[in-house]
Amino acid sequence: MPEPSESVTETTRPRAGEGSVGDSEPPGDATTVEEAPQDVSRDALAGSPWKRVDFGVAAAVTAATMLVAWVFRSEIISSDPWHYVMAAIQFPQHSWVPLGYTRYGMILPLAPLVLAFGHAPATFYLPAIIASGVLAGCVYLVGRRWWGHVAGIAAVVLLLSNWIVFTTLSRYYPDIPSMALVMAALAVAVAARGRMLANARWAGLLVIVAGFLLGWSFETRETALFAWPAVVAVLWVRGRVVRNALLTAAPVLLWAVVDVAIGALAYGDPLLKLHTFTRQDLSTTKNPADVAVMDQFVGLPRVDYLTMIPRLVLERHVPGGVWFLVLAAIAALAIFVRNAAVRVSAAGLLVSYLLFVGISGFFIPSHPAGRLDVERYWIQFVPWIALAVSGALAVLVRSVLVRAVPAAGRPRAQQLAVAAVALLVAVLPAVSVARAASAAPTLATNGGTPLAGVSAELSRLRLPEQATVYTDWQTARVLPIYQRPWFGGSKRWYAGVRSITGKRQPGAGDYALLVTATADATPCGFCTGALAPWRKRHPSLPSKWTKVYASANEGYVLYAVR
Repeated sequence: MPEPSESVTETTRPRAGEGSVGDSEPPGDATTVEEAPQDVSRDALAGSPWKRVDFGVAAAVTAATMLVAWVFRSEIISSDPWHYVMAAIQFPQHSWVPLGYTRYGMILPLAPLVLAFGHAPATFYLPAIIASGVLAGCVYLVGRRWWGHVAGIAAVVLLLSNWIVFTTLSRYYPDIPSMALVMAALAVAVAARGRMLANARWAGLLVIVAGFLLGWSFETRETALFAWPAVVAVLWVRGRVVRNALLTAAPVLLWAVVDVAIGALAYGDPLLKLHTFTRQDLSTTKNPADVAVMDQFVGLPRVDYLTMIPRLVLERHVPGGVWFLVLAAIAALAIFVRNAAVRVSAAGLLVSYLLFVGISGFFIPSHPAGRLDVERYWIQFVPWIALAVSGALAVLVRSVLVRAVPAAGRPRAQQLAVAAVALLVAVLPAVSVARAASAAPTLATNGGTPLAGVSAELSRLRLPEQATVYTDWQTARVLPIYQRPWFGGSKRWYAGVRSITGKRQPGAGDYALLVTATADATPCGFCTGALAPWRKRHPSLPSKWTKVYASANEGYVLYAVR
């Protein structure tokens, strides 16, 4: 992230209005006397330099987002998020799909947490919560630099008021971490552009940092590549195109070297990531989850791929879904706003959407490489929507006030008008998300994190080491995490945990932990699905089972076997 002293080094200027990617002039020849810093006041992509207070606000935004992620956290997810952490704890990993365990950008950063806390809740929660805070902080910094404080805050509100983003804040899926890295790269690239145009120091170093973050984003989730053109556009400065390309590519290649080395040493295939990534094909998949829905995505008319995401948003009644689509439409139309920063944000949305839809069937309908129905995959669009909408509103409101308000009172009027419009646009999505959050059974505020309470009850019962807790195989992954305190340490109970869906069933002295069968009230959808076959074979509970504990809303019930 750029140094706070940047505001002293760069030329102070008013907020950017119109501008384009190529507004700057090429630097003078190396043999001539050094030129004075250029006037970059019209370069919209360089924006207005940050001041120390901006980093304070960004830190507050980051901390507030992390707090929201913690308060409204969900239970540790027993699928991909669990696998990523286990891949770091037990490295190298061979019991998962290659597309998962080759995402070294998700796995390698976990090493310090694994060493510090081990198999404890902090290791599973903190990476996602930190990534969510970084995403929000970087979105604020970009919005503030391009259009001012109000636009930056409005962009963060629009980001967090998206229901899919909101419910993923505490879940260690790659979607938020990858976009956090892209937004961090964008913020660094904007700072680098400003320093280049002002002939300030450290511009080259910032370009290298941006490249490192881009490479990391690809190793976190491959579709982050679709967002790279926006960062490249910011770094496209006349006279420095080749230099910036080389400086950006160098750390990206470093990540490639790390990837190849791990593939060769740990898995015996230096091109494992390339082979895995290029062989994604829903028409030939062996993944049971994909096979079950294959017919819904293979061989469709191309227009169906283009419209599938909006249709699913409406058909599934995603909370705030209508506003999601309205804001996405506004963001797409913002490509026509006469401001380079707004256009880059809108282009970021359009390019990432078209490329994602393209590989998911539009380009080759008979061989789609991805699924469009997984809602968290849509997170990659939300930061661009937030930036494009907040930026377009700021630019358009100021443009109107330039003609309507005398120059003396214009700055104050612009701030108030932008704030009022931003409030009107952001309040309805925020209210929609607040209503949904108040009733969602998967959130901690509504009893959505019950296994910590179950673990505390097991500790109180002082189960002997030879006892076994039987539960569904998904819960059996997560429950042992809570045997230890939040930041690790000695186990608080020593009973074994075993799947109840196998042939062996609980005996006297054991315990059974059952998740609710009600899909709309379950704190763990994967767990309810995993227990369904057992419930079908056992329509009523054995008579020797005695209920000893129930979590909120009876999401989980613990039975002692007599």
